[in-house]
Amino acid sequence: MIPLQAGLATDDRRELMITWGAVVLVLLIGCVNIAGLLLARSGARAREIATRMALGGSRGAIVASTADRERAARGGRRHGLA
Repeated sequence: MIPLQAGLATDDRRELMITWGAVVLVLLIGCVNIAGLLLARSGARAREIATRMALGGSRGAIVASTADRERAARGGRRHGLA
């Protein structure tokens, strides 16, 4: 004798696991994509910061300009400009 729940769930279990696998794969691809974008942006920012320091910029001025740029970028994205 098979319990009712086991008899009903066996047919859908494989399809459910395939669906969960697809969901996990899509989330993983999204995470890798975002990580790549953040790495690319940080690489460009590192070159800019190195140039500013080589030209004699203080750490405070560099942090302030970076913070201002980030705030402006967030404001632009919020209004659909970026």
